[in-house]
Amino acid sequence: MMYKRILFLIPPLDGVRIGKMASFPHIGIGYLSEFMAKNGIQNEVIDMQLGYSYRYFWRYLETNKPNLICISLMTSGCEVGYDLIERIKERYINLPIVIGGPHPSILGHQVLSECKADFFIKGEGEFSLLELCQNGKIPSDNGRYKLTKNYRDNIIIEDLDILPFPTYEKFQLKKYTYSNALGGRGIPIISSRGCPYQCIFCCNDQIMGRGIRYRSPKNIVNEMFYWWERGIKTFFFMDDNFTFNKGRVMELCDLIEATGMQPLKLSVPQGVRADCVDYELLNRMKGVGFWFISFGIETGSDKILQSIKKGTCVDKIEKGIKLACDLGYEVGLFFIIGHPEETPTDFDKSLRLALRYPVSHAFFYHAIPFWNTELYKWAEEKNYLVSNYDEFIKTHNMFDGKQNNPFFSTPYFTVDQRKDAFDQAKKIEKLVKKNNMMRKLDNKYGLLGRLITEILYWRFFYLFFQKMYYYKSPRKVINFLIDKFNLGINQF
Repeated sequence: MMYKRILFLIPPLDGVRIGKMASFPHIGIGYLSEFMAKNGIQNEVIDMQLGYSYRYFWRYLETNKPNLICISLMTSGCEVGYDLIERIKERYINLPIVIGGPHPSILGHQVLSECKADFFIKGEGEFSLLELCQNGKIPSDNGRYKLTKNYRDNIIIEDLDILPFPTYEKFQLKKYTYSNALGGRGIPIISSRGCPYQCIFCCNDQIMGRGIRYRSPKNIVNEMFYWWERGIKTFFFMDDNFTFNKGRVMELCDLIEATGMQPLKLSVPQGVRADCVDYELLNRMKGVGFWFISFGIETGSDKILQSIKKGTCVDKIEKGIKLACDLGYEVGLFFIIGHPEETPTDFDKSLRLALRYPVSHAFFYHAIPFWNTELYKWAEEKNYLVSNYDEFIKTHNMFDGKQNNPFFSTPYFTVDQRKDAFDQAKKIEKLVKKNNMMRKLDNKYGLLGRLITEILYWRFFYLFFQKMYYYKSPRKVINFLIDKFNLGINQF
């Protein structure tokens, strides 16, 4: 065996996102760490998003001497990872580094020309990384090693139940911030991989392949029960298509109920399709502890839904939203600003939809044309991309509400119009959250509740609490006060 001691390294967040601390452990690294351990590969995890310094990291390398470093990269903030790789190579030129995650999967072999990593893994990493650790080398290209989706026939793992679920033994679980927006301290779960849809802006097929693969309900419940026995009752399902297979979710609910794991606090925050829910499903989910669900809406215009190949219509979307609201769910909506063919008039329909129902959150983001997506090819062919696109996409922080910079513009939705739309959207986001808080505090405290809401959403206090909420210690205080006074607020 070539690499017996490996280190999983998660780059810091500095300059990449709001806040200083990650909310929960990295699920992908959790899976890889567990899989490597089960196959006899000693490994450790350093999550620099928890505030670990470079000084700490250098001491770790000197003391533990791993013979392979594995780094996961997102496109947003990848240059932070590139810088980390360069620093390592300056000190340890012969220490091999393999990178994986969304960014190498989307960018492909070009990623090796942008950083000093020795290997990259495209797509799912469990078996590819194991192959590298066991054999020490893989097919080479121009003197640099690489792993591609086609390197092994089983790189797309059809039976997800063969993978051990993460127990995060190598993670500092108590150090994560655990946002109240997801129910507080809990465990993220991925119950499926992949997506069968063809939305033109999505790069999921480049990372997980076209189509969807499931973990069995029994396998998922086993993971939940493992944590239940350790005192965890909050879980958030981070699938892109959690509700796609109704029968599977109904069976999962039956098994959860049969285990007696009650009460649970379960959420689906990632943005499922609103046309993949119905009353029976949502009601059954509600009965076993699901309280928050979010929908990937994208737009309030049927014309735009058709142009982006969403494969649904506004009527079906609204039906799903209304059902969830009527059943008492906290509901989040995700929208995208600036689709192909979208005009300011089309965008106004999205704003109106965000305010039409008593939802708890609405999120708006500029359309991002990731490399190799249909959206990217369209924008490139039309010469609509911003001039510094390649650099801009690597430094852009989609989670920062202040970064109002479109990636492309069209004659019918100019840069200035898109920026105005973004500013309007941020006001709507705030209004949606304010209305949600107003409804809750009005029910509890009447006029006093409405007064408290007005004070908290006065610009000075709102900006202050919003900023503080993304730091670990203030967040704990704010969450304590929310729970102490039973305010039922999830997020500022």
